[in-house]
Amino acid sequence: MPLVYFLYSCGVWVFWAWVPLLLRDSGLPPARVGDLVGLHQAAAALALLPIGWLSDRWSPRSLCTGGAALLVLACAAVGASGLAGGAGALLVPGMVALGCGGSVFLVSINALFYKRLDVLAQGAGVGRFISGGLLGYAAGPALGAACAAFGLPGAGFGAAAVFAATLLACRSLPSTEPLPVRLGEYVRDLTRPGALILLSSIAVFASHSGVEFVGLPLVAADSAGLDKLRQAVFYAAIGLWTSLLTARIGRRFDRTPRPVLLLVAGIAVSGVFQGLTGLATGLGSLLGIRLAHTVGDSLFIVLSAILTAKVFPQARVGGLFALTQFVRQGTMAFSSGAGGHLDGAFGHVALFAASGAVQVASAGVFLGLRRRLRRAVGLPATVDEAARAPLAAAEEGPRAAGAVGEGR
Repeated sequence: MPLVYFLYSCGVWVFWAWVPLLLRDSGLPPARVGDLVGLHQAAAALALLPIGWLSDRWSPRSLCTGGAALLVLACAAVGASGLAGGAGALLVPGMVALGCGGSVFLVSINALFYKRLDVLAQGAGVGRFISGGLLGYAAGPALGAACAAFGLPGAGFGAAAVFAATLLACRSLPSTEPLPVRLGEYVRDLTRPGALILLSSIAVFASHSGVEFVGLPLVAADSAGLDKLRQAVFYAAIGLWTSLLTARIGRRFDRTPRPVLLLVAGIAVSGVFQGLTGLATGLGSLLGIRLAHTVGDSLFIVLSAILTAKVFPQARVGGLFALTQFVRQGTMAFSSGAGGHLDGAFGHVALFAASGAVQVASAGVFLGLRRRLRRAVGLPATVDEAARAPLAAAEEGPRAAGAVGEGR
């Protein structure tokens, strides 16, 4: 499963590491590029909920195959639009199909993963799975650099080729038994405080991801002055670092008593260095800022995945995970569109400073609510209470046995 996720992520970043730049180079203004990215994210968000429900009722493996096939067609359409000068008739339909295909694949592969996740090794399993995707983040931009040398058609058709390999690899995925699920069961799951808090944290984190989709390639090219080769080195270094870090965090914090605190810390660290990203002036400063930034990203990604496994019932995790992605994609659609306009009006520094400020302020709010957050995900309010719980249970055992003896 990590191999399939690697190929999917590689295809995503063959495309997204370069397409915003290539669209701008074709003559589209930053606001128009932001609108196209926002349209892609909106289409992805709208496709999520029905696909989540279907992934619980049908075979996620079959849906993964269908999603990969749609991604092949979507990227080919964008590549073909590049042959018409970058704004051909297939560009908008290609972006919409790309968002829909990505949602089908992403929800289905994650539903399959969570349904088969070993409860006794959640952190380690999450770490391996996410590391596969992050290795794709490392390899995708480097491969995309070679494709981007041929302009938008090269990036589009190159990504289509990687997604074709993903389609073939889907044949190796395991299958799961589909279960009949009623929509009312999802509603009950979502009204629990743990689910609502998890969704709110994902929304905050997603706001910075949308900004990165639009702004990071522009910062790398404009502010840091990186050519395509050095941009490929930059993305590869970030991807490899984050992959190793995520795997390590997954093993280290598999049974951490402080998952909520670490989740909040991840948002805060990510936000601080997100805010500094627009100030980068070269490869060294940009790489240093983003390496520090991804420490926070890795903490959040792993801990949110662990909490997802704790909060959502395994039988309905497909539909519930889809809702988390609906929130994520909807937030990214808004922040991508707004980010493009903000970048065009005020520049890269203001864009990333505003994005980082939102994260840091939200982390402060979550920190103040950390005891409620712990209870909401089924943990004691403090770590001390968690440590006393086994002792209390051990003392209660003999008392209960004595009470039974007296009753006799």
